Amino acid sequence: MELRFKISKLVMRPQGVGAAIYALNHGILKTQYGNGVIIDIGFKTTDVLTINLKNMEPIIEDSFSIQAGIGDVVSGMSKVIGKQTGFVVPPDVARDAIGEKIVFKQNEIGGPDVSGPLLDQLALRIVNEVEETLREDMNRITALLPVGGGSILIGNKLDTIAPGHMIKVPPEDMQFANVLGYKIAASEQPK
Repeated sequence: MELRFKISKLVMRPQGVGAAIYALNHGILKTQYGNGVIIDIGFKTTDVLTINLKNMEPIIEDSFSIQAGIGDVVSGMSKVIGKQTGFVVPPDVARDAIGEKIVFKQNEIGGPDVSGPLLDQLALRIVNEVEETLREDMNRITALLPVGGGSILIGNKLDTIAPGHMIKVPPEDMQFANVLGYKIAASEQPK
């Protein structure tokens, strides 16, 4: 079966718009005065999208990527554990050792005591880059929305960007908030 269609209009939106749609649909974000900052913490990059909360339109000049993500923590875990044990630690083992101590080569390794400083370092780098890049518009932020897999680990540490304006996505939806929002947008019957 062959299906043909004609596209008369194509609108491209940044990934973070999906997270805004998700948050609006779930009643945790509302149209209001000010700017919303969506911080999508991924493995290699952290993408920052600023939107006008009145019309939900992206503010492109205040949107950017930071070349840092959870992969930096995984790499740091590998190095720290390697120094402690003398063994080369595979990335999957280092990743698993971020949240809890695990056994590798008959040694208990990792856990929050090891990963905590690395996670703090990543969060501080993100906070500093957001504050530096948005410095003139920091007072306009009325919603801060951390999403992506990394937000599960450090999302709460970003509150200093706009104290009291953090929007919390349920942990089970944090990693895929962008996709879930675009699924809502693409459906015929949004909630």
